[in-house]
Amino acid sequence: MSGPRLFSDTMYAFERSLDFRSMRHNIVTTNIANADTPGFKSKDIRFESLLQRALDKDRGIALARTHVNHIEGGSRVDILTTAEPDIVKTESPIASFDGNTVSVDTEMHKLTENSLLYQSETDVLARLFSGLRYAVTEGGSI
Repeated sequence: MSGPRLFSDTMYAFERSLDFRSMRHNIVTTNIANADTPGFKSKDIRFESLLQRALDKDRGIALARTHVNHIEGGSRVDILTTAEPDIVKTESPIASFDGNTVSVDTEMHKLTENSLLYQSETDVLARLFSGLRYAVTEGGSI
């Protein structure tokens, strides 16, 4: 996404988080589908630290606008527009005799946790949009 954003950085961070959670869902379900594939190495996606860096207001250097004709500095959340999460092979303490590292129990736990967090984030976004809808439709009719 390039150019100015209509909504807040928080909403954009939620949007990207949902994208990453969708990617994680696909990776975890692929792991489960390959639980019996010899030599298959389970994978996972790491994006939480990416979101934290984007939202952490105390880190990094914000650009200062020193002249009225200068371009304004970008938002710290802009790292989410270019950064991609890391897809890593997960290390399993116990690999099967055929070299497969998928633990169905672990993957089901990841899938459940990811689904709950996805649902929570969509609920928060729905509330934010509900507030915007109220402001646009009824907020001015006093």
